[in-house]
Amino acid sequence: MVSPEDAATAFRAKRSVLYLAGSLAGGNLVAMALRMVGGVLIGRLVAPATLGLFTGIGLVLGYAPALQLGVLNGLNRELPFFVGKGDLQRVKELASAAQAWALVVGGAVCLALIGVAGWQLAHNEMWKAAGWFTNGILALFLFYSTYYLQMTYRSAHDFARLAFANVVETSVGLVLLVLVAFLSFYGLCIRLVLVSATSALILYRWRPVRVGPKWNIRDLKHLLIIGAPIFGVGQVYSWWGGVINSTLVLKFAGTKGMGLYAMVLIATASLDLIPQAVSQVVYPRMAEQYGRSSSVRELVTIARRPMFITAAFWSR
Repeated sequence: MVSPEDAATAFRAKRSVLYLAGSLAGGNLVAMALRMVGGVLIGRLVAPATLGLFTGIGLVLGYAPALQLGVLNGLNRELPFFVGKGDLQRVKELASAAQAWALVVGGAVCLALIGVAGWQLAHNEMWKAAGWFTNGILALFLFYSTYYLQMTYRSAHDFARLAFANVVETSVGLVLLVLVAFLSFYGLCIRLVLVSATSALILYRWRPVRVGPKWNIRDLKHLLIIGAPIFGVGQVYSWWGGVINSTLVLKFAGTKGMGLYAMVLIATASLDLIPQAVSQVVYPRMAEQYGRSSSVRELVTIARRPMFITAAFWSR
C-alpha cells in the first residue's frame, strides 16, 4: 500500500514533469514554426539540385554518431541517476570522461571529413569541398554540443534555458537566410556553421556541469556498458527511420530528388520537436527519481500521462 507521503511525492513529480515538458515544448513550438518558415524560404532561394547536394553530403553526420558506441547514451542515463542519489562527485567524474570522449570522437570525424574536403579541393570540386569541410566542423558541434552539452541539461532551470537556446538557434537560422540568397551553396554552408556555433555557445555559457575533459578508462567503460544497449536500439531506429531512407532517395533520385525530399525532412524534423521535448524531460526525470527512490511504481506514474498526451497529439 502506498503511503500518503509517497503518493504526494509521486503527484508532485508527475505535475513537475508535465510542467517542464510543456515549458520545453512551448519553446520548441516557436522553434518549429521558425524552422518550417526557414525551410520554405530555402526551397525558394536555391535550386533543388543545389539543396540536394548540400543535404546529401550532410548524410554523413547521420551515420557518424555510431562511432560514439553508446558512451554518451550512458551519460544520458547515469547523470540524472546520480543526481537523484545526491552523488554530485560521481556526476562530475562521468561528465568529465564523457566530455573527453565526445571531443576525441568528434575531432577524429572532423579531421577525416576535412581530409575528404581536401581531396575534393585537389580535384577542383569547390562546392563538394566546401560541403565536406562544413560537415567536418559540424561534427565537432554534433558530438560536443548536441551529444554532450545537451545531455547535461537536466533540471527545471536547465530545461527553460534549453528551450531558449532552441528558439535562438532557429531565429539566427532564419536571419542568416540572407547568406543563402546571396551565396547559394556557400551560403548554406556558412549559415549552418554559424547556427551551430550560436547554439553551442549558448549551451556552453549555461552548462550545468562545469568540468573539463578527463580521460578515464574506468568511467568510460562504465558508461559504455550502461549506454551500449540503449544506443543499439536507438541507433537502429534512427537509421532506419531517417538516414537510410534519405540515402536511398539520394541514390535513386539524385541530388535534384534529394533537394525536393529535403523539404519533407525539414517538416518532419519540425514536427518531431514536440515528442522530443517530452522525451528530453521524462527520461532524465525517471532516471533521477529511480536514483532517489529505486521505485518502479513511481517511474510508471511519472511516464504515464506524458506518454498518453504525446500519443494523442501525434495521432491527430
